[in-house]
Amino acid sequence: LADLVIVDGNPMENFKILNGMGVIKADPATKTLSRDTAIAYVVKDGVVYQPRKLLDDVRDMVAAARAQ
Repeated sequence: LADLVIVDGNPMENFKILNGMGVIKADPATKTLSRDTAIAYVVKDGVVYQPRKLLDDVRDMVAAARAQ
């Protein structure tokens, strides 16, 4: 539960930007899928978190664990 969520966009226009896991987007030029979230920062108990960085860290930890 966050005290404050800072997003890049207007949730009144697209409520899906508040999805913490992001929205899957297709890039027609490269024909690849990417996951993007509009949540720029989350503040909880005075600590500022960057969800994109946290997701990248988790991805790296999972990759390292699989490599072992």
